[in-house]
Amino acid sequence: TARPPFVLGEVAEHYPDNETAVEILCASCHVPFVAGIRPRKIGERYYYDGLVWPSRLLVPWRGAENDYVVRVSASASPISDVRLRRVPLWWAVLPPSPKILRGLYWCGYRDCARFFAQEPPKERSALDACRCRRPAPASADMSPSGHGHGNNDAHVGNEDTAASRWSAARALLKKEPPKSEAEWLPKLDPTTGESVAELVALAEAMADRQSAAFYWLGIAGVTFFVPVVMAALYAFLVSQ
Repeated sequence: TARPPFVLGEVAEHYPDNETAVEILCASCHVPFVAGIRPRKIGERYYYDGLVWPSRLLVPWRGAENDYVVRVSASASPISDVRLRRVPLWWAVLPPSPKILRGLYWCGYRDCARFFAQEPPKERSALDACRCRRPAPASADMSPSGHGHGNNDAHVGNEDTAASRWSAARALLKKEPPKSEAEWLPKLDPTTGESVAELVALAEAMADRQSAAFYWLGIAGVTFFVPVVMAALYAFLVSQ
């Protein structure tokens, strides 16, 4: 945009044709420098991959004023509604084996099923303060969704809480989701014929191992470099 912060997150919900849908999908994974320096152009706007969106730590997101948006994060963002437990960020550019990716695929189904089956607390949480949004510009091609708002008391005043988003999303379902965790996923992957539970367990185990290794490497690096920097700074000050 022409005004600060110049870069905003955007909710893509209108796909007039397949070509536009493909362009939007390409823009949503257009990683800076990896996919090119210049952003991807769609119409008169330019886009990069949102990465750890939803998070106002990077850019505010925007949608129509009365919209409810369920935030889905593939990077374990703590202020999202549906997210993986933990996943190494470098998998976005250096993905693991297809078997692990199949496990992540089913993790997404499981986490979405859990979201719809378990009602969040109605009280506003401390993290809701980080979920503010910017209204869409008047000229933007975004219409207020208004879907599912009519019969939910949680929507009074369009208060943006986890409970109100959950109620709005539930109102759009065509059938009641299963409440039993055993019914959330099929027994076998229809594509590979492998056990879905085993694929999920393998994916989560590898994600945990690599995330933990990265964490301890970071701790070791800080433990090593901080004393070195402090010693160099002390030597410099003594020499003056």
